[in-house]
Amino acid sequence: HQEYAPYFRLMEKYNVEGAPFIGAGPKPIALSPKSFQDCMDKGALVIDIRSPIAFNNVHIKGSFNFPRERLSKVGWIIPHNNPLLLIVNTNDDLDYTAISLARLGFDNIIGYLGKGLSSWLKAGNPKESSGSLSVHELKEKIVDGEKLILLDVRTQDEWDKGRIADSKRIYVGLLEKRIQEVPTRSPVVIICKSGNRSSLAASILLRDGRKNISNLLGGITAWQNAGYKIVK
Repeated sequence: HQEYAPYFRLMEKYNVEGAPFIGAGPKPIALSPKSFQDCMDKGALVIDIRSPIAFNNVHIKGSFNFPRERLSKVGWIIPHNNPLLLIVNTNDDLDYTAISLARLGFDNIIGYLGKGLSSWLKAGNPKESSGSLSVHELKEKIVDGEKLILLDVRTQDEWDKGRIADSKRIYVGLLEKRIQEVPTRSPVVIICKSGNRSSLAASILLRDGRKNISNLLGGITAWQNAGYKIVK
């Protein structure tokens, strides 16, 4: 069956009543680590658009990883009108992210971390990391008989075309609602097509306090390119 993001209801309303004008809008302001933390304490959610590898290495505790290519998934996860904070690499990233979010109806952007993640780390603020595995490392663990939860977060259509044996599917957009279906007894390896949606899924599980979470680098594409089997 087709899965739809919650914000589609808002888009339907705009289609009937007309959408608000989306101009350039005010540019999100640069925030110091202290101001950034203060906004988080008041309920603002952090969107980190850096690459999955960079996010896996280190990120602000509690942030969501929406790689630039996957900003369209924000509507699945973030409540509409929730204040937002951004982690970006460049001014181009900032402009692209602000416009992309506005087009999805998310224009309550408070600001961005002015001097990047390095300023946050230098201030000694909360950080965390998530694991990552290459397809060869995953294959070795499977051959060795390690107990793993293989969580595939792709769509039903993608899943039907082929998956890693013994994996379980929960679409990334529904993961928060179905998070209790993910067992906590074993390490979790998250799989998607290329490693972007799985990094978002990893950030969702980390926000829930889960440990031993790994993103499969390169996803099912890398798995197949390495010559490893899939099942249907």
